[in-house]
Amino acid sequence: MRVLLAFACVLLLAGCSVTAADLPLPGGDVEGETYELNAVFTDALNLPDKARVKLDGVVIGTVENISAKDFTARVRMVVQKAVSLPEGTTAELRQATPLGDVFVALHRGKGPALAPGATLGVESTSSAATVEDTLAALSTLINGGGLGQLKTITHEVNAALDGKADQTRHLIGELDTTLKTLNARTADIDRILASIKALSGLAQQRQGTIDAALADITPALQVLSEQTGRFTEVLTKVADAGDTGARVLGQTSADLKAMLRDLSPVLDGFGALHDNLGPTLRSLVGLGKFVEGATKGESGVGIARFAGITNLPVLGLGDLNGALGTISDNISDLIRKLGAPR
Repeated sequence: MRVLLAFACVLLLAGCSVTAADLPLPGGDVEGETYELNAVFTDALNLPDKARVKLDGVVIGTVENISAKDFTARVRMVVQKAVSLPEGTTAELRQATPLGDVFVALHRGKGPALAPGATLGVESTSSAATVEDTLAALSTLINGGGLGQLKTITHEVNAALDGKADQTRHLIGELDTTLKTLNARTADIDRILASIKALSGLAQQRQGTIDAALADITPALQVLSEQTGRFTEVLTKVADAGDTGARVLGQTSADLKAMLRDLSPVLDGFGALHDNLGPTLRSLVGLGKFVEGATKGESGVGIARFAGITNLPVLGLGDLNGALGTISDNISDLIRKLGAPR
């Protein structure tokens, strides 16, 4: 009896054995009508068959097959027919959780609808960073990355700013003011940059003219370079002449000042003549014309006596103004007696 019971248990366990092939795959068949969509990835990671295809977080299809060609992964998917995907749609391999299964995330584009069987090229696909990549990068950063350098930088900054909190605070304030000023002048800066761009474009358009001008000016610059010695000599002589003139003026400045002081009374006397000098000169001109035409052969003394002009004493400069007035009156009387117009 015991033998029969043991044999029955062995048969039962043999019929209930399970292999890895019998385990269910992730995802599952999509209900309803579907259409085919293909995508080419540079790296399919560990994307399994029957992986989910999601749009905006909603499952809309599954991965049917994965194949390799030309060092790329070709993924064939089926998507619900009710979901229309426009051209420009992109696909990304992602994980819902750090240890979760990889799925295909679709992102809508902007264009007409994709035809059934369309393929998303390599330029439209990407792979998100996996947990393995993240841990590897973190390990590199910690073990051989920049954390040690960051510690050194922090230590050096603290040492440099130790005891200089006020200056640092002032510097930060000035920097903040400068940035605010630049931000307020954004329009002016844009206008300046636009002007520089326009100037650069104009210079590019006139490149031939600029090259020709540079070619023409090169000989002139060569001549100037050759004459540099002569220019230097001339400038040296001019400087020497300036020094000589300065010495002469320095030696004769006292005499010049004395001369100008002596001329001052003379100039003041001439300045006081402005009221009588003009009328006197006009009277003399009229008298000269009259005498020239009407008194030829007569004695000048007789004319003077006839006009009532007597010998004038020698006058000083201070009396010249009054004397000119007297002469002007005598000339006017003479012209009146002779019958000539004034």
